[in-house]
Amino acid sequence: MRSQGSQIPDTLPGCRAVRRALIAFSFLLFLCPFTYSQIPARILSKELALAARNGDVEKAKLLLNEGAKADSRDHFGQPAIVLAGRMRFEDRNLEVIELLANKGADINSSNDFGTTPLMMSRTSSRYANSEKFFKMLGADFSKKDKFGGDYWVYHLFGTDREYPPSIPNSERMVLKERDVIWRFILEANLAKLENPRCCGRWINGATPVMALAYYDYSYIFEESTRREPELLTQTDDLKRTPVHYAALGNCSRCLYLGFDTRTANLNSQHSGGQTPIILASIYGHDEFIERALRIGGDPNITDRMGMTALSYAAAYGRHDSVLALLFGGADSEEAMYEGEPALVFAARTGKEKVVGAYCSVKASSVVALTKERPQDTEDSERPPTNELKRRLKNLSALDLDVAGREGMTALMWAAEIGSLKMAQMLLIAGADHRRRNYEGKTSMDIAREKGYEEIVRVLAEAENLAQS
Repeated sequence: MRSQGSQIPDTLPGCRAVRRALIAFSFLLFLCPFTYSQIPARILSKELALAARNGDVEKAKLLLNEGAKADSRDHFGQPAIVLAGRMRFEDRNLEVIELLANKGADINSSNDFGTTPLMMSRTSSRYANSEKFFKMLGADFSKKDKFGGDYWVYHLFGTDREYPPSIPNSERMVLKERDVIWRFILEANLAKLENPRCCGRWINGATPVMALAYYDYSYIFEESTRREPELLTQTDDLKRTPVHYAALGNCSRCLYLGFDTRTANLNSQHSGGQTPIILASIYGHDEFIERALRIGGDPNITDRMGMTALSYAAAYGRHDSVLALLFGGADSEEAMYEGEPALVFAARTGKEKVVGAYCSVKASSVVALTKERPQDTEDSERPPTNELKRRLKNLSALDLDVAGREGMTALMWAAEIGSLKMAQMLLIAGADHRRRNYEGKTSMDIAREKGYEEIVRVLAEAENLAQS
């Protein structure tokens, strides 16, 4: 995971003071645990499929521990264990397969083409090791896919054949129109892909270009959309565009390679009102968020539930995405979740890293505003621009004392739930410890009632400093 300071050049260039302040603040953030609580199971499942595809063992373990199902499938219906069989990162993918199998995933499960993890592994450069591994897990070497081929057919004839020998010639033209070409796309056999447009749409109305974006085939995506820009405007059954699919698959590179912002609408909303930036925030794809914001994405659009990208990022504990959105112009006052400010919701549900992200943005921007000498900028010969100063001023005005239900602020919730780290970060960033809720209680009153002596001590020190 990237450090908090590493995001600043992309979204708020030209101010070294911001970076220094964030690095200093990151120590407390590092100590805060990350939690997937509040994230719906369907989101966790899609994240697990992506982690399996990328051979991300640690993330897969974390997601499984948080309740993701081992038999999760991605947005094109492919099981996580089949995606891991691609062997993109051989040893890591094998470890993910074993992990999923031990957690209850069927080693012989298949995608819509009947392809099992074993069949998918035929692209591995280490056949012998893979075969022993799959035998140990109980893989069925004789199981056939919908084209009539089993593992041995593909092992013997390689991946350059369009069909197994068992497919009659009379059936091959029918298959080629849709199934075979879609199989090339979904199973990463891109060398055989000639014209992705000729195979029609997927079950959910997705086009091949949407699949190219989702699976991060960025160069083929760029070539196809440059040749036919109108492909970027096509929508599936839920009104999602290829850019929505790029957000779902965390393909930020699709926004770099000749991306035509005049044709593609970065702020288009699907049937639920969510933009690509909102989807990226839901899944914590902060690199996509940063790139989208830099080329014209709007972080303040609300979906049909009245939520912005920042609402979801804060509620789901995506602290890196919170940083990217705040530095990219997201309005913290517009970010609501379950009827209260997203910051307050994050504090109430114990998301220390998210609260820390808000605090670091506030504190670093205040520090940067006091450092206007030329040597404090990335370019020592050029002082901060007026635009940079304006954005820093807006960030420094971020309200850490906004109140939610019953007049409770983030600091009050830190005292209520006994989060010392959260209280420390909020106080360092300038939260008001003297504020009272609707019952007339301050943060210290709440901490004292709950018996959190360490928090009482920290709040007392803040009061002494305020009086000195």
